[in-house]
Amino acid sequence: MGRSREAAGSARRLRDEQLMPVTEEIHAESGGTCGARRITRAPRRKGVEAARCTVERLTA
Repeated sequence: MGRSREAAGSARRLRDEQLMPVTEEIHAESGGTCGARRITRAPRRKGVEAARCTVERLTA
């Protein structure tokens, strides 16, 4: 039988693992003053798309 969904990892979890270092870096560079809106826009300049609600969830 194939691997379970848990073993393979959900698409959300995999995407979160990619975005987390980026959002943490931007938040740290700002001295912790950037909000989700600004943190969402900064990666877009680098070609990384992320929804604001996703960034809010990761930085909470």
